[in-house]
Amino acid sequence: VAFVPAGTDTILEVNLDGSDLRPHVSSGEPLRVWAEQELILSQVCGQETGSAEQAFVVVSPDGVTIGSAYSDWDAEWSPDGTTVAVSCALDESARIVIVGEEGPAGEAENWSRSGRGSLSDLIDIWLIAPDGSYLRNLTDPAIEG
Repeated sequence: VAFVPAGTDTILEVNLDGSDLRPHVSSGEPLRVWAEQELILSQVCGQETGSAEQAFVVVSPDGVTIGSAYSDWDAEWSPDGTTVAVSCALDESARIVIVGEEGPAGEAENWSRSGRGSLSDLIDIWLIAPDGSYLRNLTDPAIEG
């Protein structure tokens, strides 16, 4: 799991059990897009049943808009390549908001790194198999994927 501690701009990683806290190191690899990426993200993040025609917006950890298409976002893949970590929600304009791991610092309306903003409070963190066959909500394990 990757996160940015409050009051810093440093990205850290930790195993799901809380062990092995370490700085995040970017792989420098090109963007990896998987088959049906847009459809799967629409279904998981936008709670759509079958449409891939969903508006996407990519934001920084501070909620500042980075881009308007999912191609502006570099998914965080598991080391074995079997799952992708996605932080996302549906905003009040029915756009899928995907939180990137990097981006400009700043302030955005309805956003707080602490999760106390009306939009940032809705963000869930998911582990998703690229074919959509596996979903795990890390934010609220009670939510079945």
